[in-house]
Amino acid sequence: MPLTNAEDFGTEKDGSKSTEYCHFCYQNGTWTQPNITLEETIAKGHEAIDRMEINPLKKWFFRTFCGMQIKGLKRWKK
Repeated sequence: MPLTNAEDFGTEKDGSKSTEYCHFCYQNGTWTQPNITLEETIAKGHEAIDRMEINPLKKWFFRTFCGMQIKGLKRWKK
């Protein structure tokens, strides 16, 4: 998910904003769905982007690069 607005960011245990994860994935320093797979996470990202009220070109851009961004997060690096 694009982290563009303050409410988009997840939170750390101390209540500060996460600089890396959105509120759908990360709250209070823990994963909201600890057992979700990478593929499921990408699908959820696409669903969230599809619900956004933004211009179609921006939506296409976000969907196109969503998987690459998610795969690059520390959570998915082995």
